[in-house]
Amino acid sequence: MKKTLIILTAFMFLSCHQKKQNVKQEFTEKDAYEVINKHLSKISYNYDSIVYVNSRQLKSIKLKFTKLEPDTYFNRLDSIPFYPVFVKKYWKKENVKGIEFIDWDEYCAFFCEGDSNDRKKVWKTKFNNEYVHNLAYPIYSSKKKTAVIRDYRYQPYLLCGTGLDNIYYYKKTKNGWEQIDPVY
Repeated sequence: MKKTLIILTAFMFLSCHQKKQNVKQEFTEKDAYEVINKHLSKISYNYDSIVYVNSRQLKSIKLKFTKLEPDTYFNRLDSIPFYPVFVKKYWKKENVKGIEFIDWDEYCAFFCEGDSNDRKKVWKTKFNNEYVHNLAYPIYSSKKKTAVIRDYRYQPYLLCGTGLDNIYYYKKTKNGWEQIDPVY
């Protein structure tokens, strides 16, 4: 009787453990790169020139500072700096399509102290005076079934408050990820 009880308990424990492993993640890395590619394809369509993206990831925002969480949205300005802040992670370039990456070291060099006039000229020549998109890894609201991405367009020597920090919302449809208006 003891053996049967032990075997039955072990079987139940192992069965429950296997069920947990079979649960599919709701928002995967593949989904995140699909959102990024959808976002960048829309940007590419709206621009006549090459879209440049910084190779390092921008720090993501928290859901409570998006329009998905309207009660605290207006506190957003107190929590997100007016300049890009980066994390240590880099984009997996092979998963991002149709854009030109700017290496982090090269990007960062334009913001070091020194002769700003020379760097302005180099930026204008090398990057056609275009903005670089600093993208954050998408965050996902399982409650609203929406992915949110932060895109901070930037170039050297801008004044603060230029309105270049934008948040975009995407929802998965049967045709893939589609941009939507924020959910209120």
